[in-house]
Amino acid sequence: MSVTAHQMTVITTYQGGGVVGAAGGYWFGFTWYWFDTGEPATVS
Repeated sequence: MSVTAHQMTVITTYQGGGVVGAAGGYWFGFTWYWFDTGEPATVS
């Protein structure tokens, strides 16, 4: 699977909502990662 669910979310939100959609896709991916792993994703 070459495209992760997070990447697909970001791609679709970019197409649908521009900057706001991209931000929403990012936070959705961040939150999903947090709940999936039990640790918040580190952003460098």
